[in-house]
Amino acid sequence: MEISGRRIWQVAAGDSERNYAKLCLEWDVILNGPGSEGPWPDCAGALRSGWGLSCKLADLERFCEEVKEGDLVVLRVGTAEVYWVGEVVGGYIWHEESATLTAGTCST
Repeated sequence: MEISGRRIWQVAAGDSERNYAKLCLEWDVILNGPGSEGPWPDCAGALRSGWGLSCKLADLERFCEEVKEGDLVVLRVGTAEVYWVGEVVGGYIWHEESATLTAGTCST
């Protein structure tokens, strides 16, 4: 896999108690949440005030606005397990189904 000139993103698919790697691989998606407050950037106010996740806002903004086709993604769980390395083939899309997942991050 040629990596020169490509942006590489490392994305956590949860931790030892919330492992979303299988879901990400089966659906061929990157998840970054929580998704319950709706699509980016509409969710920013609710995440800042209701969830107290102001630190998560920068992560979501970068994820939704900067990840581009051709970028590479390393999917990991915790700090020791790498599950997958892949190439981004589409842009950001929010799905209603993501609203039922709990807070956490995951990638494809």
